[in-house]
Amino acid sequence: MRNVCAAMILFATSLCALGQERISTELNLKKRNFKVLLSNLEGKSVGVFILFFGATPSKAKAMNDLVKKMKNVEGNCVQLANVVTSRKVVFFLIGAVLIDEVRADLIEFTGPKP
Repeated sequence: MRNVCAAMILFATSLCALGQERISTELNLKKRNFKVLLSNLEGKSVGVFILFFGATPSKAKAMNDLVKKMKNVEGNCVQLANVVTSRKVVFFLIGAVLIDEVRADLIEFTGPKP
């Protein structure tokens, strides 16, 4: 009986671990081999709720808005740096406004290519 319980707990924790996949990228800016092309770019997504009905904002839409603002930038090797996401909520008597924001700096590497 103990083996069955231990196997069930192990199976349940492994399923939880499968659902929590995380992808991240690290950017090392210790050297001065870059220049800032655009500083403090901002993308927004707005959702309005009235009496529990409405549309929710999304960070993906906010990021798409940010990318649209950097379409005119030409560069060999550009990268978003210092990306910050936030959600603001403003409550009213019968509803709320939710705003997802994404802010970032656009940099271009000037050093030799890796």
